[in-house]
Amino acid sequence: MLTMLLLLSCQTTTSSNIQNPSGDCEASDNGARTCYHAPMETDIYLPDCENSLNREYWRVFASDENSAYIIPRPDGMGLLYDLCDETEIGIAMDKYGLCMETLGANEVQQINNIPLTDALTITHTLHQQLFFTVDDNDQISPWAAPNDILDACLYSDDNDSVVSTYCETALQYYNSGDDCPSLAFSPSAEEAPIIASRLNTIYGVNIAIE
Repeated sequence: MLTMLLLLSCQTTTSSNIQNPSGDCEASDNGARTCYHAPMETDIYLPDCENSLNREYWRVFASDENSAYIIPRPDGMGLLYDLCDETEIGIAMDKYGLCMETLGANEVQQINNIPLTDALTITHTLHQQLFFTVDDNDQISPWAAPNDILDACLYSDDNDSVVSTYCETALQYYNSGDDCPSLAFSPSAEEAPIIASRLNTIYGVNIAIE
């Protein structure tokens, strides 16, 4: 198992007696995200108590005291953030298939049944690397969950008029209380950098998007 990169001076115990290896902090909710993911009632959301950002993009859910999974599943993140080296975290990224562009069935099984300490160490490292940008197809990368899009749209700046149409659609789809949309929609090439920049702001990532 990985040497823990997070502080272990104290541990928190959930109502299910599953200990959070990252420290003494309480989850404010069950980790669900509207129109994206809701954990099983028996799964326990384990926040990273040492996360330096304002919120978590990758969230760890414990199925039991020995097994956890990560949402979003961090496929290819070792490659994206150049973490596939001979360091301890690089070896872990490779071990769980995160240095592959596409996971096979065996790798999916592994990453969905990962020791709690390893899962939190991986997400902690990924959050240290996180930044939202726009890829060659004018898509926000990494993909942002609906709740993050809503918060980015509710964040006001000098570009409100540029993203008003996109944000009105997002608010209607994700904040109306109706069924979640069956079709995905994306910001335009003009809107995407603004939304990506706002995402970095609300996450507390200090990077400019051109």
